[in-house]
Amino acid sequence: MRKEKGLSFTLEQLKAFIAVAETKSYSSGARKINRDRTTVREHIDNLQIALNAELIIRNGHNVMLTDLGRQYLRGASSIMFSVYKFEDFISNLNKFESQKSEYKISISQCVPNNYIVHVNKEIGDKFPNCNIKWVNKNNYEAREGVKKGIYDLAISRMVVDQVRYIPPSGLDGCYLGSIAMNIYTGSNSPLNKKKRMSFPDFINDTMYTLSDRFDEGEVEKCIYSLRHIQLVSYEQIITSILAGEGWAFLPEALCHSLVQNGQLIKLKTTFMNTSMNINHVLVKKAANTDTITNFLIDTFKGLYQHKQ
Repeated sequence: MRKEKGLSFTLEQLKAFIAVAETKSYSSGARKINRDRTTVREHIDNLQIALNAELIIRNGHNVMLTDLGRQYLRGASSIMFSVYKFEDFISNLNKFESQKSEYKISISQCVPNNYIVHVNKEIGDKFPNCNIKWVNKNNYEAREGVKKGIYDLAISRMVVDQVRYIPPSGLDGCYLGSIAMNIYTGSNSPLNKKKRMSFPDFINDTMYTLSDRFDEGEVEKCIYSLRHIQLVSYEQIITSILAGEGWAFLPEALCHSLVQNGQLIKLKTTFMNTSMNINHVLVKKAANTDTITNFLIDTFKGLYQHKQ
C-alpha cells in the first residue's frame, strides 16, 4: 500500500501568511512579524507551492485572499493559536523548574493544622512542582535557622512584653496575628468540679507547659502553679491532662474537637487580666523575594486575617 506524502510547510510560512492576510500588504505584514519583505514573500510563495493552491492575489498596491485563501487562513490561525498556547506552557514549565522545588518552613507548635493543610493545597494548585517541608522549632532555633539559610520562612511567637515587632538584624518579617489560647483541664480533673476558679486552685494543681517556652522565659510571666511539668509537644500535654489531673494553656483550634466530645474542659478564667492569645510573627531573609516566597507570605497573612 502506497503511503501518501504529507504536506510540507513551516510555522514561519504560516506566520507570514497570517500577517500579510491581516494587513493586506507584504510590507506591513513583514513589519508586523519583524521580518524583511523579501523573506515574507518567499515564505508565502513556498507555502502556496507546498499546498498547491493560490492563497493570495494582488489588487493594485494591496493583496487580497482568494476564496481558498480565506479557508486556509482559518486553519492557519487555529494552528498558530495552538502553537502560542504550547509555547506559554513550555515557558511556565521552565519557570517552575528554575525555581526551588522544596521550601522549608519552621513553625510554632500552636499554628493550627488547618493552616498547614490550606497552605499545602494553595501551593499544590499554584506551583505543582513545589513541596513544603514543615518543622517545629522554638523561637531561637527558628530565627537562627532562617539566618543560616536552613529555613526559608519561620513563624514564631512574638515575645510577651514586645509592643511592636522589629525583625532581628539581617532578617525581614511582619506581624501576622494572634492564635486564641485558653486554659483546659481533663473531664476527670478535680478542677472541673469547681464552679468558680481561684488562684489557689491553679497553684495547688499541676501545670503542663512546652519546654521551649519555659527555656525562653515566657512561662515565668504566666505561672500560676507551684508544680509545673515541661513536655515537648501539645500532644504530650493533652495526653497527660486526659490521664486525670493538671491543666495547661492550649490553642483553642487544637482542643475544639476534644471539648466537643467532653474529653477536655475549658476553665472559666474571667478573673485573670491576662491575654489568652499568642501573637505570631513571620521571619525571612531580606534577600528572599522570589515568587513562591511572596506567595507563601500572602497566603499566611490571609489565614491570620480571617482567623481559624
